[in-house]
Amino acid sequence: MTFNLTGPYKVLLLKSERCKTPSKPYDKNPSTYFTSEIYTAKNRTLLRGNLTVVRVDPQLWLSSKGFILAGDKYEAIYVARAVGCNGVLMRIFKIGLNVQHLKGCVPKGMYLYKDVDFNAIQQTWTKTLKYGSYLWRLQQRKEVHSTMKAHCLSHPSTRTQQCCYLAAEIDESEVPMHAFDHYTKGPYKTTVFKSEKCKTPTKPYDKNPAYLYYCEAYKSGEKMLLRANFTVIRVDPLMKINIRAYIKEGDGWKIMYINKSGGCQGFVMEAMKYIFGVQKSGCIPKGTYTYNHLDFNEIQHNWLKTFMYGRFLWTVQMLTSAGTNVCWQFETDITPKLE
Repeated sequence: MTFNLTGPYKVLLLKSERCKTPSKPYDKNPSTYFTSEIYTAKNRTLLRGNLTVVRVDPQLWLSSKGFILAGDKYEAIYVARAVGCNGVLMRIFKIGLNVQHLKGCVPKGMYLYKDVDFNAIQQTWTKTLKYGSYLWRLQQRKEVHSTMKAHCLSHPSTRTQQCCYLAAEIDESEVPMHAFDHYTKGPYKTTVFKSEKCKTPTKPYDKNPAYLYYCEAYKSGEKMLLRANFTVIRVDPLMKINIRAYIKEGDGWKIMYINKSGGCQGFVMEAMKYIFGVQKSGCIPKGTYTYNHLDFNEIQHNWLKTFMYGRFLWTVQMLTSAGTNVCWQFETDITPKLE
């Protein structure tokens, strides 16, 4: 089974803070000071902060290095450096500060910036990217008799404490539904033939999960049904549920739908409570819940009376602040319904 691990994407920033352990030696009299923080507005993660230039130093070096999580380690994927007051990095920096009309170095003064959309900036460089957990390092130095670090700003992930890293998740972006107009649609029948743990769940994993889930597909007469158990060890009101749907194209899977629900509200949680027969509002209480004769076809028809035909992969992921608790996938065939 091959997933499309590269494609249209969106960037979600996770955290912004100064370096914990910048490399020595330090510049005890830096020429610049920089602050940055992440905030959310209209479902976007944005950056705001300020830059103070105490004195102009044309010998400053601005560098950026990118990493992607591969297994349990981060691997470097690129390095970019700009010397002095020119270069692509400096131009991007000046655009963010709204001083792009000025040539050369950023003059002395304090500069405020806000509403900087890292996702939009990244999209200007590439329209497709590999999905996963990323780290970026932003570093500013000056050259004296030895390399001195004037400033080092980090945006590290909550999973690492390395110096000077900007952390983000690069996730799949939904493909517009008109991109699937060439598929035949109509009344349908869904047959689920595979139910298993996800092949590539999102890291990190929660080593002390609050939720456990197991499900299997089995044949009953002419139908393929599902039976499962779901255990709530402890209730986490900040738990998130992500559902993705893919359609088989060639040797891979093309993303076509993403639904993300936060906390104990929303469509996904209500659907889970309906399936497990939970009548209470809010979070599903502690306990173990089962179903034994779930018909995927009937559940899908509760929401959609017509659908496109093909082979589909559905993934359900439950996450807490510590990482992935549950990730399960279902493979189905959707065929024309015969009267």
